[in-house]
Amino acid sequence: MFTQKWGDSYYGHNIGPDADSPSARHWIEQLEHYQPNLKQRVQRTVNQWNLIVRDQLRNETALRLSIEKENKINHPEHKPTQIPIKVVDGLPEPLIDILRRYSEQAPILLNENAFTDTVKGLLIANNQFSALQTLCSSQISQSDLANASVWLQQILEQLRQIGIKPKLRELNQDILGAYFFNVPKVEIYWAAIGIYAQLYSISIEGLCLVVLAHELAHAYTHRGKDIDGTTWKTKDFGNADLSIVEGLAQFYTKTVCEKLAARFPAALEAYQALLQTQSPVYTEHEQWIKDHPHLKEAVRFSMIQCRSEGIVRYDYFLDVLKHVGNFPFSR
Repeated sequence: MFTQKWGDSYYGHNIGPDADSPSARHWIEQLEHYQPNLKQRVQRTVNQWNLIVRDQLRNETALRLSIEKENKINHPEHKPTQIPIKVVDGLPEPLIDILRRYSEQAPILLNENAFTDTVKGLLIANNQFSALQTLCSSQISQSDLANASVWLQQILEQLRQIGIKPKLRELNQDILGAYFFNVPKVEIYWAAIGIYAQLYSISIEGLCLVVLAHELAHAYTHRGKDIDGTTWKTKDFGNADLSIVEGLAQFYTKTVCEKLAARFPAALEAYQALLQTQSPVYTEHEQWIKDHPHLKEAVRFSMIQCRSEGIVRYDYFLDVLKHVGNFPFSR
């Protein structure tokens, strides 16, 4: 069971990203070589989808970051909450802490998928060698192609042994964006999104929307006001187990991506691809209503009860979910 508090994170302590260390600069320079105009692409996606994602979250959670203030304008609980979003340079500390160990291999790691595609291409070229020679005669032999393929496969095996992906999978903090809940604000890390998109062959725009939805889901579940103007107390939010806070953010991120799939299929594809790279904290929510997908409202009721009763332990949250949904939690 997961017990680490969500607030025990760099965004819980308002620690900004690293844009200046040699390792951060090296990774970002390498990334920009292969993904030019990356920051602009991320910024454009945020600008285009910000309000749409907020609307979806408002509809799904029935929570508002601002409340209609008829006759309540002077009541402190009914002041609108502003959550600014900024696309930020640099890499968050948990991510750069891993990446700096692999700085020498950065250009190769960022092109691992290109090497994989090349091996596939060489195999096709070998199988179609005679036809290709007729099309375009060359001094290259089939054994040359086979040797090149073997060499690249050995390189890929070495990259797997380097082990950067298992290390990234161990991360239990948001590292593509962050919700600084004590401020509050959302930061989107364009370079981190680019690195993940390059390492795992994920659409940049799709991944950006996933990150945007995830961080805004944190904001809505924390500071979103219910019908009574009540929010999740910041102390309880910060003290809650990772699997409650991240689970709710992931649950609503998935829901948003599903709702937008017809308009933006790359977002749901990115969500599903990213899920395969993440630690159990980020995948646990998939079990909540696995056998009862029509009971999404049970998760919302459980979230509201969790907020109102100050529930911070994941096992207690699951008890509420079982009771509200009237079904056994299945693992």
